[in-house]
Amino acid sequence: MQWHGDPGSGTQQNSGEGGVATLRRDLRQAQQDGDTGTLAQVLQAHPELDGREDAGMLAILAVVFHILQRPAAAQRCVERLDPQQLSDTAAQADLGLARLLADDVVGARAALKSACAAPDAGYEAFMRLGTLELAEDDLSAAADAFEAARVRNPRKAEVLSNLGGARFRQGAYREALDLYDEALLLRPDLPQPRQMRARTLLALDRADEMVEEAREVFDAAPDQAENHLYLAGVQVQAEQWAQADATLSAAVERFPECDDLKHALVNLLSTQRATHRLGVKLKTWAAEREEPDWTSLALNRARIDAGFLDAAEDDLDSLSETALADDPTFPVLRARLLIERARAEDAVAILSEAIARHPGNAEARGLLAHTLTSLGRLEEAADYHDQIAATNPMAVVRHVDGRNCEADDAEIEQLEKLFRAPLLEPDARARVGFTLATAHDRRGEYDRAFPVLDEANALARRRLNYDWRRHRVLTQRQIDVVTPEVVESLSGLGCDWSRRPIFVVGMPRSGTTLAEQILCSHPDVYGAGELGWMPRLRALMPKVVEGGWPYPKAMEVLSERNLKSAAKYYLDRLAAQEDESLRTVDKLPHNFDNVALIALAFPHAPIIHLNREPRDIAVSNYFQNFTAAQGLMGFAYDLSDIGHMLNDHDRIMRHWHALFPSRIFELDYERLVAEPEDTIRELLQFCGLGWDDRVLRFYETQRPVRTASIRQVRHGIYRSSAQRWRRYADFLEPLETVLADGYRPLRPRRG
Repeated sequence: MQWHGDPGSGTQQNSGEGGVATLRRDLRQAQQDGDTGTLAQVLQAHPELDGREDAGMLAILAVVFHILQRPAAAQRCVERLDPQQLSDTAAQADLGLARLLADDVVGARAALKSACAAPDAGYEAFMRLGTLELAEDDLSAAADAFEAARVRNPRKAEVLSNLGGARFRQGAYREALDLYDEALLLRPDLPQPRQMRARTLLALDRADEMVEEAREVFDAAPDQAENHLYLAGVQVQAEQWAQADATLSAAVERFPECDDLKHALVNLLSTQRATHRLGVKLKTWAAEREEPDWTSLALNRARIDAGFLDAAEDDLDSLSETALADDPTFPVLRARLLIERARAEDAVAILSEAIARHPGNAEARGLLAHTLTSLGRLEEAADYHDQIAATNPMAVVRHVDGRNCEADDAEIEQLEKLFRAPLLEPDARARVGFTLATAHDRRGEYDRAFPVLDEANALARRRLNYDWRRHRVLTQRQIDVVTPEVVESLSGLGCDWSRRPIFVVGMPRSGTTLAEQILCSHPDVYGAGELGWMPRLRALMPKVVEGGWPYPKAMEVLSERNLKSAAKYYLDRLAAQEDESLRTVDKLPHNFDNVALIALAFPHAPIIHLNREPRDIAVSNYFQNFTAAQGLMGFAYDLSDIGHMLNDHDRIMRHWHALFPSRIFELDYERLVAEPEDTIRELLQFCGLGWDDRVLRFYETQRPVRTASIRQVRHGIYRSSAQRWRRYADFLEPLETVLADGYRPLRPRRG
């Protein structure tokens, strides 16, 4: 961008109202473009601006100084200007933005509303007002402001994207999707609508479509590292952990110089607790570097997590004379080593010094607060807890989550204060509530846990657009359409050339992850995680079957070619992820809706159905703050909705058992817990797998595991979760009422 006054242009204008107006316009344009380099150059080229007294220039300078991380200079500009002297609405909008950036919400709203009330108000003023209202969680006011901005500039992609964000948060997902599509037509390079479009598809229970579209972007330009990163990010959003792992691993091999890909893979493997693989990769990467860098620190963090303390200590000692010793992470790792070796007092000294050197080291503050608490130095710990809460209130949530929600008294008190904080926005409050409720549960404080849990679920549920009746209608349609006659007409027409897939189905939180972990501990079996390809095949039916019928009506007109093509589609995608193992487990729980398609497309595939006490399933779902809180998982935030889904699940599984009597193995969770070896022997026999002792040590198997179940499968058979519902029997009346009422068919509404 060129501006009037470019030092190299020979047209520098240091005075005159025309020159000042032009500079204001150039600064405003650079600010809107996010061009910080231009902003800094303009200020450097025009030092006289710092002495200007006209209100309009002071307003835009306040914004510029905030963007350039000079808050004191910004505040001086605001203090010097007289709002009454702002001569145009653009300048009033600049003042509103400056105050918003300074966290002066009241002043920002007053300035922006004044700007928006003017007859000549531009779209920028309404955009900024909408942003403020969105931050204050007034979704209706935010949407109104963005709509007004759209009226004034209907082809501005950023306006459409922001309006889409407001509609998304209101639960109007289809409208949000249309707005993101429109924004991307105008600006295909704009990252925000692309990312939010993916989240919206996820909210609409169209994760498979989201991933397919990301793959199309990837396939169009596989030579660009950012497309690999984008595809993996979308796969993570869809909770396709294994696929994201495969994407990132291949990308790192292809682009070995791209640290962004390595960082993403490290984060994924850390989240999945794939400690061994993470350590191997980091050791390789660190050895390839000419000088120690972030990979060395990450390697030693992984070593400490895995308990390889001697190796971590030796390496950190060798790094103490390098530049890495000045990295804020370095003293944290030294302190963690000391804590693991029961030298907490020495760790306190290291952490205190680290905070003195790097006051913004939040990890050091959190670890110091926890260490002081463990030493009984509660008043000192409380001071640090207060400091952490003042700068980052959510830090205690992450800290407690990271320890499986084991919390001490001070952390419980912090969480309770945070949960009741009036200014905390509802999504954050919900997250705090789930953590606090689980922490109470871990401490055996059941009467304190469930009321908090009810509130957290209500907060999470308020934006969902979930109606249990939709799934009930689908269930009944399947029962009506997929009859013994339909099954008989299609039997034997599916895949006759592969025995790879093993399908594990059941209600979420019924033990599907545990079953997969046991199976993939067998040397012949690969655990692929939750694959979205059977739902995708179902969604594609209108495009491939005769007459263009959707599922389940399409089942009546499926052909041999359709079934074999479906199997090939599935197997090709499986091979792209992993093609060495003899058998592969797909453990998407909601495939219980797709059993007929699975059984017909893969006549040799074992189908494992997890059966667990329904009230235990209900309580486990209710405690879980699922990352994909929309679509089918929307049922998990209301006890009545959970009951309806349990009824649907029970009814459709009885239907599948009647149609495919020898194809489904009922894996009883309670029996698996009580008699693991006998139950696992029967499971392996059903799958056509020979015995291997490693299946009894499944918790030692290193592989990515879905976050919601990671801790259970890493601790062997998790007996404490059986009959958990009894602790909360007094709170489960809405669930019990629906379960007692049972499954009642609903027909689709006419008209």
